[in-house]
Amino acid sequence: MRLIQIHAGIHKTGSKAIQHKLARLAPDLAAHGVALPNFGSRGNGHHALAGFTTAPEACAQAWGTLEAALDAAPQGRVLLSSEHLIGADPERLKAALDRLGPQRTRLHVYVRPHVALFTSLYLQRVKAGSAIVAPATLAETYAQGPEFDYVPAIERFIEVFGPEAVRVREFDPDRFEGGSLIADAFAFLDLPAALLPKATEGGDEIVNPTPTAEQAALLLALARRLRPALPEGQDAQPIRKALSTFFTALRAGLPDPGNRYRLPMPLQRAIAEHTAPQRAAFAHRLDRPASAAFLSEPLAAGAPLGTLPLAPLRDALAATATRLRDMGQPALARVTDALAHELQAAAGPAGLALADLPAPRTTEAAA
Repeated sequence: MRLIQIHAGIHKTGSKAIQHKLARLAPDLAAHGVALPNFGSRGNGHHALAGFTTAPEACAQAWGTLEAALDAAPQGRVLLSSEHLIGADPERLKAALDRLGPQRTRLHVYVRPHVALFTSLYLQRVKAGSAIVAPATLAETYAQGPEFDYVPAIERFIEVFGPEAVRVREFDPDRFEGGSLIADAFAFLDLPAALLPKATEGGDEIVNPTPTAEQAALLLALARRLRPALPEGQDAQPIRKALSTFFTALRAGLPDPGNRYRLPMPLQRAIAEHTAPQRAAFAHRLDRPASAAFLSEPLAAGAPLGTLPLAPLRDALAATATRLRDMGQPALARVTDALAHELQAAAGPAGLALADLPAPRTTEAAA
C-alpha cells in the first residue's frame, strides 16, 4: 500500500528552504523510493493542491495531474509539500487523497510560538507590499487564519485523519537534529539517511530572508508611496518585484543589517495572553518535549531604529527605479527616485553619510 506523506507547513517554519532542497534532490529521492511528483524546479508545484476554495479549477486540475503521475510512478512512497495545505479543509483533502487509491497518509507539521509567528507573517507581507499599515491593524485578520491560529487547524486534521497520522514538531533552531534545518527535516520526514550528507552539504540556505527593523521601515516607506501611484485595477506584481529588487540590493549593500524587528509590546502581550494557554494545552501533540519558549514565549521590546549608510540606500533605490523603468512602469520609478531624495543625511563617523529613516506618514502607520 502506498504511503503519502504531506509536509503541510506551517508558514514561516523554513518551508521554502525545505522545498528548494527537496526539489534539487528529487532524482536522488526517487532512486531511493520517494516520489515528488509535479514538484517543479523550485519545489512549489504542490501549492495548487491546497486551493479547494481559493482556486477550485486549478486545484481540481492539480489533483488530476497528480493522480496521473502516481499511476505512472513505481515508488511506493510519495511526498507532497506545501505550507498552504495547513489551510485546506481536512475533509476535502481526505476525499481528494482517497481518489488516489489505497494508501496510508501521514501529515507532518512544524509549529512555533505565536508572537514570533505573527512577526514573521507580518514581515513577509511587508516584503510583498501587501501590508502597509501597522501590525496591530492586521491582528484580527491574522487571528482568523489557520496559518496563525494553527492549533485548532491541526486538531481538525487529527479528527479527520486520526492522531497516529498527524505528526507535529516544534520549529526550534536551537534543537535542530544534526544542527541544521535540513537535517532536522530529514529526520522529521523520515527521509533516506543515505542522502543526508548531500542534502546538508554547504549548510542551510537562506531562501526567504527576514527584514530587520530598519529594512522593514524602508520597505514600508517605499510600498506606501508606490501603492497610490499604481493605476487602479492593475495587478500589484510591479510593486512586489520592486520591493524584491530593493530588499535584495539592501541586503547586499548594508554591511550591518540593523536591529531585529519587534512587534509593539501591547500587541506582543495581547498575542501571548491569547495563545500561550492554547499552545501549552497542545504541547502533548509534539513529537518531543516542548521548549520553555513554546510553553511561555518570552517577549522583548524593540530597539529604536538606527541610522544606515546613505549611499547603499540610494543605490538600492536607483536599482529599483531602473527595474521599474525596464518593466514599463515610469510612474512607479519616479516615486522611487523621489524617496531617494527624501532620505536625509545625518552626521556619521569619519565623515560617513548616514540616512535618517523616513518617518511614517500617518498616525496609524506609526502605531
